Parts: sequence; C-alpha cells; structure tokens
Amino acid sequence: IVMVTHDRYFLERVVNPITVLNTTYDSITFEVNIAATYLLQVVDYATLDQLNVKSPEEYIKPAGIGIPCSGAQEFVWSDGGSYSGRTMHVYPGMVHYIIAAQCDSNNNITGEIFVRTVTTPSKAEAKGGITYEFTDIKPTSVCINTTPDENIVKYWIHVNSIKNFDQILEYGTATAIDMVKKSVAYGTGLELEGPSSNTWSGLLPNTEYYLAIAIQDAAGGESLVTARFTTGVSDLPAPKVEASVVTTSEKPHENLNINIFSAEAASVRIAFAPTA
Repeated sequence: IVMVTHDRYFLERVVNPITVLNTTYDSITFEVNIAATYLLQVVDYATLDQLNVKSPEEYIKPAGIGIPCSGAQEFVWSDGGSYSGRTMHVYPGMVHYIIAAQCDSNNNITGEIFVRTVTTPSKAEAKGGITYEFTDIKPTSVCINTTPDENIVKYWIHVNSIKNFDQILEYGTATAIDMVKKSVAYGTGLELEGPSSNTWSGLLPNTEYYLAIAIQDAAGGESLVTARFTTGVSDLPAPKVEASVVTTSEKPHENLNINIFSAEAASVRIAFAPTA
C-alpha cells in the first residue's frame, strides 16, 4: 500500500500544469493550473541561445526573471503586449518555452520547474516581390534602388555585415524578417512604400555586406529577400594615430592609462593582450 501511494503521489507531482490552448504567429494562449503562488515567464529559443542559457529551467532561476502569479489562470501572451509591467514577445515560426515554477512569498522557487514547448506558425508568404539594384558603390557607401511589385504595400530594408546577419538567419526566416523590421526603430533600417533610392554610408572598405529586405503584401503576408554586395577598395592612405601607455599611481600592477589621438581617423578600434 505504501508503494502504491508513493507512485500515485509521484505521478501527480510530475503532471505538467501548463496547457496550450491556441497559437498564432504572434500570440500564445495557455492556462496554468497551479493553485499556489508561482513564477511565470515565456521565452523564445533565439533569446536563450543569445544569452547562452542552457535550458528554460536555468533561465527562470535568477531573481527578477519570473513574473509572480497566483492561482489557476488563462493567459494570452501577445507580441508587443504587457503583463505585470513586462513586455511580451512572440515571434512567428519560432520555438517558445512557457515556464512556471511554484514559489514562496519572497519569489524563491520552492517546487518543480514546469516547461511547455510550443512552436508558433509562420506568417503566410507575401504574394509579390521586389527588384533591387546597387549603384555608385564606393569604399564606405552604396546606393540601393528598390522597386516593389504592385501587390507589395510596404517593405523594410537593412544593411548588415555578413557575419552578423548569418547568425540571425540561423534562427529562421521569420526571426530575420522581425529583425529587419525592428531595425527601423534602432536607426539602422528604413520603412518604405513604392520605388525608392537610398544611399547607405558609414560602411567599411572592401567588405562584404548583406542587403536584407522584408516585404509585405496587402493581405499581410511577408517574405525576406537578401543579396550580397562588396564595398570598393579605399585608395586613401591610412590615418595617423598616436598612442601612449602610462602606468597609474593607484594599483599600477592592475591599471593602465591608454592615451590615443588622431586628427584624421573617424574611429579607432583597440585590442591588446598580455605577452605572458
């Protein structure tokens, strides 16, 4: 009898209280059936990977990550929405983890951490396309001409290094489209309608770049168009840079003052390493 009671207790203890009710490309509806107080969070695979977190269970453990909740509830986790002062993020075509863990009044995890994995559907692809042309390619700039098809109501363009954008593409097309669209808010992209001609400056000479274009049709379908281009070779002499290293009076075995001056350089990158 004791063994049977123990087995039943164990089975009840490991039942996952998280149930997914519905998913769209930008929302997840789910319920958490925990009567006591618990911590809740929803995170996508790409975020965990970028933070170098090994698992959803590890993600929720640090203080302040989980959102305190109480009692069985139904949640609609919608991209751009807010819950308890936290901005929600849901991405199309992406693996997401719903995490819940029972906690005490001080938000310390006291029970098992439950995880439910759900993959959101991707958006429908855009019906239509866009043509582009690179002109006036220089060492530090390029002119990009774009002409969308009639069915494309708007589009976003973004220029990024090969290394950076290859890493983004590893998370899938939907993530790349989302990044291109959000680049406008960071001042590194443009949102456009109709034919356009734009010059991108501040590029590095003789360097390969990605042009990424996210297009959207009248029905809301989205697609990604990418192309590579290489900037021209600079024929200007290297700028002169003066540098000096001065030991400090405070903790000289740990600290150094590095003085750098250049009247010609637009920017300077520094790298140093001990010789022993």
